[in-house]
Amino acid sequence: MGDDIPYALKAGNASLLELPVDWTLDDFPHYAHNRDLGYRMAISSPQRAMEVFRSEFDAAWEFGALWISVWHPALSGRLARFKAVLELLDYMHAKGGVWFARLDQVCDRVHKLMAEGRWTPRYETFPLYQSPLPKFSKARCLSL
Repeated sequence: MGDDIPYALKAGNASLLELPVDWTLDDFPHYAHNRDLGYRMAISSPQRAMEVFRSEFDAAWEFGALWISVWHPALSGRLARFKAVLELLDYMHAKGGVWFARLDQVCDRVHKLMAEGRWTPRYETFPLYQSPLPKFSKARCLSL
């Protein structure tokens, strides 16, 4: 959830390409309601959920960002919800200039652009801290 385009996580000589997602593009906050998990939210209508997905898509399309959605079969697989997903996909396709790809295909494309020197990702270097935080007295911590 650190960006709208791929970025890299780096630790020493190793790196990992991050394809970011965001809660706004996950169906869970729109549809999940589970007392057993202590997750009690108002369930959105498919139209409301798709309004959020569509607005995020429109911004990603305009600025050339990555748009990755998360669909859980037990949530978005319900008839009215999946019908709305299909309508969203039709909307995206009709807009044009959209590449529908699996995440491994996106990763391969990004690595190819990097190898050709046509794109360089932002790097997040790990560990974030070179040493532990110094110990503070309890009184000092409370005053922060």
